[in-house]
Amino acid sequence: MRLSPVLTLIPLLLLLGAAPAREGVVPQPQPQQSGWVFEGCFQPPQQSQCYDVYRHNNAYWICKACGTTGTPSETKCRPMTGYEQAFGLWCS
Repeated sequence: MRLSPVLTLIPLLLLLGAAPAREGVVPQPQPQQSGWVFEGCFQPPQQSQCYDVYRHNNAYWICKACGTTGTPSETKCRPMTGYEQAFGLWCS
């Protein structure tokens, strides 16, 4: 019995991880083991840049530019103020 060339390529493509590349997608930080949970990217009021926001110890923390924080910590991030929470915008 002879297999069709298409049927022999399918398992090969699956093994090679031939998933299509998604261009223009910002990699999202993953939840951290240390209790830091990524919430999204946020633009504080009167600023044009979006920043990574994590939840840690029941508070929101603003970190580095969206997608660049890596592993968050209290030295890389600062607590978000009530003013920022009320008047800032979540980035898409």
